[in-house]
Amino acid sequence: MCVSIGNAQQSSNRENSVNLTAYIAARSPLYTRVAAEKSLLFEGDPLIVEVMVTNNTSTVLRFEGGAWPAQLALLLQARLGDVNQSVTVRARPIAPLGQFDIAARSHTATSIALDVDPTTGTNALLAGTYRLSIRLDAESLPTSVRNVRNILNRDLDLEVRTVGSQGDELDRLLGQAYFASRARRYSEVRDFANRVLAAYPNSIPALVDIAQSWRSQNRCREGAPALRQAIDLLAGTGDPLLVQPFPESYRSTLEAWMARCERESAGR
Repeated sequence: MCVSIGNAQQSSNRENSVNLTAYIAARSPLYTRVAAEKSLLFEGDPLIVEVMVTNNTSTVLRFEGGAWPAQLALLLQARLGDVNQSVTVRARPIAPLGQFDIAARSHTATSIALDVDPTTGTNALLAGTYRLSIRLDAESLPTSVRNVRNILNRDLDLEVRTVGSQGDELDRLLGQAYFASRARRYSEVRDFANRVLAAYPNSIPALVDIAQSWRSQNRCREGAPALRQAIDLLAGTGDPLLVQPFPESYRSTLEAWMARCERESAGR
């Protein structure tokens, strides 16, 4: 597979085809802007790609010959300053699938962490723009489904940024909270969110992250104060540093969440 870092690319719903979808796991920036069709990471962030193969054919796809994603070809190209170069990456499945089948009219998804060749000694992407190309080897498919309708290539575009503003720092910390949440490290989510609030107390996303982390641990009551604070901000001063304000309906969404939390707490 070839994946390009950047925006999520949706697979086609074409009948009788095999389609590859891929996107970079990254939180959308809330306090800074990024170019359209690009994902944003900060120096030191992990590079994780979500990959899904959809089988719209009537044939079972069987992948053999090594643990997934051995069938994926990965090419990472970078522009660092005025220099274009290729960057060596190694795919490391977060949950290796090994040999597996994709039933007819079905799909499978997996997360892949990409390790960067540590030529800089940091095993991390330097600031710059990148394109990650992912290609699913057509030879790994049954002969009967190797046809021109298949979508087996994806390009994803990515910007890796150094922190240069308050907005960058807020987005970097919220991004760290996102990665911690993916790994179910909920205490870390709260640590990062509290660091955001220490720098900027009006951060509604940080307050919601705290509430959601407690909710994920079935401890909704402990997240209620943060949730209430987010609701009060939406009813008052809001979050003026947000690049895109929340829609008016978001307050109602959080109030409904609060009501459910209160009912759950009362029932215990």
